[in-house]
Amino acid sequence: MLSRNRIRFVSFFLFLFTFQLNSFSNSRVDSLIAVSNDQEMAMRDRAFALIELQREYERSDPEKSREYGQQGLGLTGIDTAYYPKAKLEQNIGYTYYLGQNFQEALPWFEKALRNFEKANEPKSVGITSRTLCVLYNKLGAYNDAFDIQLKGLKIFEELGDLKGQAYSMINLGNVLVYQEQYAEALDYYRRAQSLAEKSNDSYCIADANQSLSLAFQKSEATDSAMFYGQKALELLYENRDLVTAARLEHNLALIQLNKGDVEDAEERLLNALSVFDRLPAAYHVELATFRVSLAKVYTISNQPDKAIPLLDQAIPVFESKGMVNEWAIALGQKASSLASLKNYELAYANHVEYKALKDSIRNLEVGIEIAELNEKYESEKKEKEILELQNANIEAEKRQWVILNLSIGILAILVIVFLVYRQVKLREAAALKIKLKQHVRELDVLREQIEKGTTEYLSSKQFTLSRESVNELLKEDLSDRELDVFMLLIEGLTNKEIGEKLFVSVSTIKYHLQNIYLKLDVNNRKDAVQALTTRTETAA
Repeated sequence: MLSRNRIRFVSFFLFLFTFQLNSFSNSRVDSLIAVSNDQEMAMRDRAFALIELQREYERSDPEKSREYGQQGLGLTGIDTAYYPKAKLEQNIGYTYYLGQNFQEALPWFEKALRNFEKANEPKSVGITSRTLCVLYNKLGAYNDAFDIQLKGLKIFEELGDLKGQAYSMINLGNVLVYQEQYAEALDYYRRAQSLAEKSNDSYCIADANQSLSLAFQKSEATDSAMFYGQKALELLYENRDLVTAARLEHNLALIQLNKGDVEDAEERLLNALSVFDRLPAAYHVELATFRVSLAKVYTISNQPDKAIPLLDQAIPVFESKGMVNEWAIALGQKASSLASLKNYELAYANHVEYKALKDSIRNLEVGIEIAELNEKYESEKKEKEILELQNANIEAEKRQWVILNLSIGILAILVIVFLVYRQVKLREAAALKIKLKQHVRELDVLREQIEKGTTEYLSSKQFTLSRESVNELLKEDLSDRELDVFMLLIEGLTNKEIGEKLFVSVSTIKYHLQNIYLKLDVNNRKDAVQALTTRTETAA
């Protein structure tokens, strides 16, 4: 284990280094502010300046960091600039995350994830999925946590990013640890360790070992927990990651405290406190937790005078954050320490306050149970109402189905009747058409017979009349063409033969015949010849 003096030296060195950077940081901040406020600068340049300002203040002044984020989200055109918008939203969420306000952080990371997807930034999507997994896990939404991390793991596998895969495996293991499935969690942590070693990233290897230590601790395999925890700790100190190392020191101290190694636990906690004492307000809750753990060490080792100042520093932090359970535990420890010092009056006062807080926690738990029962009742009531509504909908759908099918059936019958009726009418029309054709053919035959009979009759008559004598016999003179037709008619020629003689169509001959019949006041050629015969005989 590294000595406490070495930890203090490294911590002090980092503090001096940070102090020397302050002047550079101030000038950088001024430049970033100037860029972010310059209306003539491109929107993306202003947005990235505000993103840097968010990072500058995310730990030291979270409220200011959020203000810069909101300023960026208000820039004209930022809605379609998906990547910078996602970074602004991610940084706002991170300030809430650092302050342990996970419920507030969640929607910001969800928005950032959607915008990273729109920006087609798969690695950023994978990283944000990891953060969302942590948030869902802390809020008890384990299924959501597991699902979102599996999606992130798939992205890192497609990218071939071993480090990303390792951290995804760690997160999946953490979800299982929260659900007390330690054997399954160990499997994910071992796979994470293998991937981390392949990636050759010492930070990632340290995190995988730390996760293994946590799983063994939860499953009460304390020796394995200490082994992997110590391996992780050595890597963290090599990389000068004192904050993570301090958290791990605290965790290992609790293991040693449960094993009865009070002195080693004290040294680890003092190492952790020496780091967190120099950190900004964002870490005060963890610092208070470390102090309560160290106070427990002093209570066990019968040093209540050392425990009480630590508890006095922790209690206001828990009270200000509304962390009632942690506040009550610290008060209970303080009451016990005061009683050990025979300061019964203060011990009683703290115990009364502790009892009141425990009662409030119990009342809160009862209230939560009642609220949960009420929620279940309302949920069951709603499910029943939904079921009844679904059944009513099913019945309505059945009725609609019956009506629809009846309507379709009636319509089908009407269509069939119409088609049958139409078919009958078509057949009747076809039959009538056939009869009409037969009648036409019969009429044509009759006409042919009449014409043939007339022709035979005319051919039996012998006329020696000239054209002039014909006109003299008629009341109304015929035209030259009509005379031509009439003279051939009385010779016994048919209409077709007359047309061929005169080089005209049969219809033209019929036209001239109609005029002849009109002038002779007859209806056919036989009558016309008979009329001419009668007038010839009268003239003789």
